[in-house]
Amino acid sequence: MTLAELEDYCEAELDEPRRRAAHVWTHMYGDNFLSRSLGGEEEGNGNDGENREFSGRFLDKMSERGVDVGAGLGLASSRTASDGTKKLVFRRDSEGGVGEVETVLIPVQGEGRKSRVTVCVSSQVGCAMGCKFCFTGLMGLEANLTAGEIVEQVVEAKRAQKGTPLPVTNIVYMGMGEPFDNYDEVVKSIRILTQGGKGYTAFSERKITVSTVGLVPEMRRFVAETDAQLAVSLHATTESQRQSIVPQNSKHGLHEIVGALEELFPLGMTSGSHGRHVLIEYVMLRGVNDAEEDAERLAGLLARVECKVNLIVFNTFEGAPFGPSNVEEVRAFRAILVKSGLVCTVRDSRGDDKMAACGQLGLGKRRRKKV
Repeated sequence: MTLAELEDYCEAELDEPRRRAAHVWTHMYGDNFLSRSLGGEEEGNGNDGENREFSGRFLDKMSERGVDVGAGLGLASSRTASDGTKKLVFRRDSEGGVGEVETVLIPVQGEGRKSRVTVCVSSQVGCAMGCKFCFTGLMGLEANLTAGEIVEQVVEAKRAQKGTPLPVTNIVYMGMGEPFDNYDEVVKSIRILTQGGKGYTAFSERKITVSTVGLVPEMRRFVAETDAQLAVSLHATTESQRQSIVPQNSKHGLHEIVGALEELFPLGMTSGSHGRHVLIEYVMLRGVNDAEEDAERLAGLLARVECKVNLIVFNTFEGAPFGPSNVEEVRAFRAILVKSGLVCTVRDSRGDDKMAACGQLGLGKRRRKKV
């Protein structure tokens, strides 16, 4: 629930004053709490100096209605890669729950930047988009996650980092699933995660990035309805090339997507209604989309878009039909984009020794089944 929905629920269903919602919200999302229950039994559920404990009468009301503060995700395992990247695997315990949900905590330290953690959340179990370079896409879609299940991933990430010098400051919707294929729940989760203030699990929308394969109607809604960052997975420079990599291209083609981006993020737009840029994601597949001609075509496609390009080194998996471009090919590709005037970065491969890297989520499930 959003805070407003929780206020309505407390008043209409629990016969409690609307201010009770703020007490519940503090226990769920306050940095000093992040509670798994409201009973105060668990370690670390002490208060922060204010009277926020709950009466037995209130807890009885919650119990009678089968209400708790969890979202039906049970943490099944946690694995940490050699680079500090941590993968959390959740089991869906809700009624009708299907499959496992994977969340990745990515630490950022040094390099002149403030130390922090970015949490990469999933929006679905599996994915229906079928992108050929992504194992999650090859799983097919098993289930959409609720807004609560998405939020719970962030709350658990904050629990994992509590007491450490690496706070969770950024969220990326780049885990399992196509976020815009579950648009309403994704946007609701953003609303929840951005409510509250200092001392709460509240994020600026500008610290939240949502990645899509290019669902154009939802892209337009997202830019109009939120201030969060949009990332678009392009991955190709011709229609035929993209169709072979991203089957969804048959519904929303490369030039339709670029045309929408030119409208939503016109070049030179640094102020106005939203004053944002779009992040273009491009996975480097050796011998497929990494030629100099591809770089030149990509620069042409984006010539009228206010954007930044993020080149992604392909993270391989068993049975993958592609191989990663080598370092020299990535550097040459980037050099052409930079020469054309584009801002271009290369995404480091993180967590690949624990199957936590981009495009590898869901691999652990397959391997466990083989044992």
